Amino acid sequence: MSDQCHHRAPHCKHHHHHDHAEGHGDFGDLASSLSRLEAPERAEWQRPDELVAALRLAGSETVVDLGAGTGYMTFPLARALPRGKVVAIEPQPELARHLRERAEREGAGNVEVLAGDARESLLPAGVELLFLCDVLHHVDAPTTWLAKLVAQLSPGSRVALVEHKEGGAHEGPPDSMRLSASRLEELLAQAGLAVEQVQEELLPRQRLVLGRKR
Repeated sequence: MSDQCHHRAPHCKHHHHHDHAEGHGDFGDLASSLSRLEAPERAEWQRPDELVAALRLAGSETVVDLGAGTGYMTFPLARALPRGKVVAIEPQPELARHLRERAEREGAGNVEVLAGDARESLLPAGVELLFLCDVLHHVDAPTTWLAKLVAQLSPGSRVALVEHKEGGAHEGPPDSMRLSASRLEELLAQAGLAVEQVQEELLPRQRLVLGRKR
């Protein structure tokens, strides 16, 4: 299983690859998620600080990290929002508990954790940036799902998609599941977003595509 396959997105193409932590409190699932998603070498290719900087946050926004996993990107986002907050949505209860405990332990008062059912895809009010890191390729009907999310955003709000580039020998989703830059742009446009930025060189394994709601 790849170190990115941690989101229980709605209509996931391969649920059986996910950590089935949901509902039975097996700490082994949490431990395996932590060892995989928090591996030290992840910083070399995820480059969380550079990724957050590329989002050009003002510092007062409400950001949703949907499918937050262990919070690998949640906390770098929170540090960039001294007057804002991150709402981490993570449907797996064990991971949501871990996120809450970590936020308390680190004194991250601007991190709110929701353990909602991702299939409902309900966002809190006032979201200015929806952040989706390695989530979209898990979704069977991404056009419909993304449009449903974007419909809940106000005009001017942004969506950030971080997805693996095609090809390359590194770990990650199989090539058949990877979304090209043109496909990501198409998905944003179909959801009612204007594409503002496509970053191909920022991260070695992934691309960042940013869109803004019209």
